[in-house]
Amino acid sequence: KTYLWFLVLIVLFSACFVQLFTTIPKYFRDGMHLNESYIGLIMAINGIIIVAIEMVLIFILEKRNKNTRYIIMGLVLCAMSFLSLLIPGNAKFISLIMILFITIGEIMAMPFMNIFWTERSNHTNRGQYAGLYTIAWGIGNVLGPFLCSVLVDATSFKVMFIVLGAVLMITSLGFVKLSKNVK
Repeated sequence: KTYLWFLVLIVLFSACFVQLFTTIPKYFRDGMHLNESYIGLIMAINGIIIVAIEMVLIFILEKRNKNTRYIIMGLVLCAMSFLSLLIPGNAKFISLIMILFITIGEIMAMPFMNIFWTERSNHTNRGQYAGLYTIAWGIGNVLGPFLCSVLVDATSFKVMFIVLGAVLMITSLGFVKLSKNVK
């Protein structure tokens, strides 16, 4: 039951997170009127930060054995990243803030999500656990862009940011509940 609950939460997270690569660049271009060079630069900042600090940070944090707490913190940061796009102001600054929040959130959440499933598997069922985890990511990666595109067409990007922030906060609460069931 715990692992199935975890997979539902992964689908929700994945559906939201994939917006970084689908609807968000479109919003940067069409809603914030940023040029493609700048959009490419801030998207590259995401990768550069990950390469520069993720492995060292995860090496330090995983020794503390508070994995679900880091996932929760990461989800809250990802929620804040989408909600930051509602702040009026300089488009370049706001988009940079968004990228910084989602990058740190990603660094905090995703490696510990992998640790969560690998710690529950053993050499006889690891492939099954990995397969279900990958399927959950795939479902989120397919449903997320479709549902967000429909939502934006029916409402606006701002409504989508609120929905994404809310879904990520609900997902973080799901991980709070999940962490109570985990030894």
